[in-house]
Amino acid sequence: MKRQTRLLEEQFKNNGCPAAFKELEANRNRIEEERAAMQAERDGVRTQLESMKAALEAAKTENSGLQDTIARLELYLSMFKHSAVTEKAIEEFTEWNAVIRDGNMSTMQKKRDFILGKMKEAFGSKTGDAEEFKALAVEFWDKRNELVHDKT
Repeated sequence: MKRQTRLLEEQFKNNGCPAAFKELEANRNRIEEERAAMQAERDGVRTQLESMKAALEAAKTENSGLQDTIARLELYLSMFKHSAVTEKAIEEFTEWNAVIRDGNMSTMQKKRDFILGKMKEAFGSKTGDAEEFKALAVEFWDKRNELVHDKT
């Protein structure tokens, strides 16, 4: 296209031919139209790219929300597991209370007081998180096992 334009310009300079001038103008107009079309295409691609970036950011935000939901559900599951452990502890506590009522007050009273103290720590703290509760449950069961082995 450029070569043809240069040839036409040379022809125009040499001859002063009006037909060559008209063809040259037509070529220039066609080139400008092609440039405008290419620019419009680039603008369209830019718009698509921007919308894809926005969609990616939205997906990242949604993913972040899902991550929060997953973490919350894992915390609930952990708390549920700990509540099951606590339910078992309450059963043990009730059983030991019965032994105390039967008259064996010395060591069983200490065991009951220890368990009651740990349960109050676990349930009395409104700010306690799942990790604190887990640590208390582990400590409780370690101490419980020591006490049960002392009993036998």
